[in-house]
Amino acid sequence: MIALVFLILLIVIYSAAQEAPSFIYCISENCTDVNRIPCARSPPCTPTGDCKQMPMNEPLRFSITHFHNQLRSTAATNTPGASKMRALQYSKHLEILAQCWVNTCTIEKSSCLTSPFFDRFGQNLGVIDLFEKGGDLNDHANLWQEIMTVWSDELSNINADIIERIPKSENHYRYEHYIEMVTDYVAHIGCAWSSSNETMYFACFYGPHGAVSGEAVYKFGTYCSECPKDTECYKPLGLCAQTGTEVQLWKKRLRFKEVSSRSITHVAMKILYIYCLALNAGLFVQT
Repeated sequence: MIALVFLILLIVIYSAAQEAPSFIYCISENCTDVNRIPCARSPPCTPTGDCKQMPMNEPLRFSITHFHNQLRSTAATNTPGASKMRALQYSKHLEILAQCWVNTCTIEKSSCLTSPFFDRFGQNLGVIDLFEKGGDLNDHANLWQEIMTVWSDELSNINADIIERIPKSENHYRYEHYIEMVTDYVAHIGCAWSSSNETMYFACFYGPHGAVSGEAVYKFGTYCSECPKDTECYKPLGLCAQTGTEVQLWKKRLRFKEVSSRSITHVAMKILYIYCLALNAGLFVQT
């Protein structure tokens, strides 16, 4: 009995650890130093000052993930293509990190972040001034759509040479958000937001960190031609999806619908065929 109670306690502790990491992020003056300095803030990371935490829900998480995967799909399936572009999977862990960060209502970034689940992860931060734009605070989906569109529009500042190898320059700010969104080896995303007066603050964290100077954003080639071993091609999007992700669940649902549709059609045709035979044999009396 004692052993059973102890086992249950361990499971509860493990589950809690998955939902709330022991520390949110670490910062070190020297980013190559393995002895990172733990951050003083830890869950639940309540908002500071007049900053207010905005709610997240499943439809919003789905919408954010879908927007990113559609953007990645466009890069993967259009010439010159991306040979091993992963489909993003939503991470509640990264959402917790993002919420802790954005609850300070800041858009300052750190280039030296780590966590128990991701050795390094990237950030996209943004602000929308509702007073200036006349937006609706209650229109959550459109507000997120707007900030993600601002990030993705940085595509106009990038070219094939930059995709193949990010240069060492001071102009990364012109396309840094887009790079985080489409780096092919990034596999997870978690987002959060907050408000202060009529200003909205947005944060999306990516695991691992997107491509940096000297690296390729993604490898050119036919989509899904070099999918990592732990993934399989999801052809409707041209992305390499990890088994068990939302994309794979969509795939299973589509397969089920296709099989069900074919089965129903097949049965209906059989019934019609049998009815016609019976009618010709005079088994039914026509009036």
